[in-house]
Amino acid sequence: MIIPTRIITPPTSEPVSVFEVKDHLRGISHDDHDIMIRGLIKSAREEVEGRTGRALVQRTVAAMFQGWPDQAFDLPFAPLSSVTSVKYTNTDGDESTFSSDDYSVDVDSEPGRVVLGYSKAWPTATLHAPDYPVVVTYVAGYTTIPENIKTAIKFMVDVAYSQPPADYVRTMDRAIDALLAPYRLWSF
Repeated sequence: MIIPTRIITPPTSEPVSVFEVKDHLRGISHDDHDIMIRGLIKSAREEVEGRTGRALVQRTVAAMFQGWPDQAFDLPFAPLSSVTSVKYTNTDGDESTFSSDDYSVDVDSEPGRVVLGYSKAWPTATLHAPDYPVVVTYVAGYTTIPENIKTAIKFMVDVAYSQPPADYVRTMDRAIDALLAPYRLWSF
């Protein structure tokens, strides 16, 4: 199931720097292509995030749900760092905040989860339908990005920057998939 999300606070940095990419591109030292390289880094990050289902760089996200789960909300974009709030809107259009005393945050699971507390219950107010009346706002993203992911991004920028022959691109794509495989979140 695809969970609608909205980015509240976008990433303020990228997983690799222009300097790191230039070093990977065999020591390019001039600054003529820095703007293009920055754009390629951002595109590569977004591609890796799409392939893995992860937020590489920390950002604040709002995940929207149509109702309350049985026990837990699974949140897209691992790794989960923290939950800011769980809010819901009733049929009168009034927004309320579900107390953080009534749930726990599971940052160790992937995806991260908001779990109903022991002997607690979700609110009984009738939710505003057909919208997404329950919104979980949280912070997702790595504090330290794994080296395999950074290497995959550098390879992707290398391919885009160099415009190599098609057989090189296919070989590189397989290498990138291999680097990202341990980080891919699977849903069944």
